[in-house]
Amino acid sequence: MTNVMTAYGEVDRALIVRDKILLDNDNERTLNLEYRLKAPLRLPDGRVILPDEIVKRSAHVRLKQWPDGLDSGLGDLINASFPRRPRSRGFTPTGTLPGEPSKTLLRRLGHLFRFANTQGMCTSFKKEILCGSHAFGTQGANGVRTVTTKDAFKLALFLVTATRNNTDTVYNTTGELAGTGGYTQGGVTVTNAVDPSTSGTTAFWTPSGSATWTSFTSSGAFDCAVLWNDASTADLECAVFTFGSQSITAGTFTLTMPTNDASTGLIRIA
Repeated sequence: MTNVMTAYGEVDRALIVRDKILLDNDNERTLNLEYRLKAPLRLPDGRVILPDEIVKRSAHVRLKQWPDGLDSGLGDLINASFPRRPRSRGFTPTGTLPGEPSKTLLRRLGHLFRFANTQGMCTSFKKEILCGSHAFGTQGANGVRTVTTKDAFKLALFLVTATRNNTDTVYNTTGELAGTGGYTQGGVTVTNAVDPSTSGTTAFWTPSGSATWTSFTSSGAFDCAVLWNDASTADLECAVFTFGSQSITAGTFTLTMPTNDASTGLIRIA
């Protein structure tokens, strides 16, 4: 029987129950895996871990695309989510699972009233592209400039209490996860094996591999990844990406990239 690495060391898989929680919306598809004990467990140092305690938590987030613009008012969202019906039916009673209309409203409200982090492409990044400050792909000599090699880009994770948004100009550690529990501040370097491309009037680029943190215990709940240019002397920031709040315990967190095309690529310029 194989063992599972948990916050308390290796535990026999037969003593553990794994729960799957799936979140699937227009912006992301997230699979949360929680591992808990079936029965009390006595550790070598004499401590006893009680049943149902979560001893490992992992998450796999697949980014889909930038979220649609929120043009509708709150009233429009409520009307769209709750069709008119007889008063006697009311809202979902306390203690029962919410119906589909309730779930729809909660998802939409979640996009309106997110935590402090807000998804967006940094305004400064748009200017820097015109100034030649970022190289997502290689460029041959063009008679004006010499050969340009690809820059190295990183994704860093930020707490739900941070305030990252499109007004950011440079990467910094304010609001980032602490450099503990298997996390290194600055994040991980993204795999960039495919140069930017175009389709119609849109240019697009997406990392060619997932960003993964293993044997990872987050220092707090996080809901944001910041893409920044590690090759720039000023640590220029490119974009902010948000997803459902995550808290990882002795597990793996994976950000899976969207399809690399003009509709869903991670970076798109139309």
